[in-house]
Amino acid sequence: METTWVCNIGEQARQIKVHFNKYIMQNDIVVLGETTLFILLEHEGEIRFQKRYHFAPSCLIPYHLRGSGNDLYLEPEEDVDELIYRAGVSRFDQGGLRTPGFMTLMSSFEGYLMIYKDTKLAWTTKLSTIPIFLERATFQNNQGLIVTFSDSGNLAINYLGTD
Repeated sequence: METTWVCNIGEQARQIKVHFNKYIMQNDIVVLGETTLFILLEHEGEIRFQKRYHFAPSCLIPYHLRGSGNDLYLEPEEDVDELIYRAGVSRFDQGGLRTPGFMTLMSSFEGYLMIYKDTKLAWTTKLSTIPIFLERATFQNNQGLIVTFSDSGNLAINYLGTD
């Protein structure tokens, strides 16, 4: 196998997820580093977005909400339809989508579970364990369940009452 591209993020990667971004119509490679979230372009390996945190993230899951534009953070007076249009026709460095463009469920080694709407923290809670694995699930028609698994073997299914 031959290497197509290489990207040095400058820290160890804790987790890597491939997420289809419905706004840019391609896969994002989402890399969770020791203190930084990186989003790489699938074809070039170029960093399209990065955000440094003041905590140690343990794991994450990117996802989209139902509907169009519900998972985008908008600045005041910014038009969601215009943003979605630009995301589909322009690269991030040429006026396209510069932010993740999706929801992120993230946990920390401090025991917090956080939900980011695009780039903005929308919700947080303290857990009784430190998750090393997260997943969204539907059981018995109950959507929006969060499955967590800790390094001590605790498996929990949590419901927040929201997407």
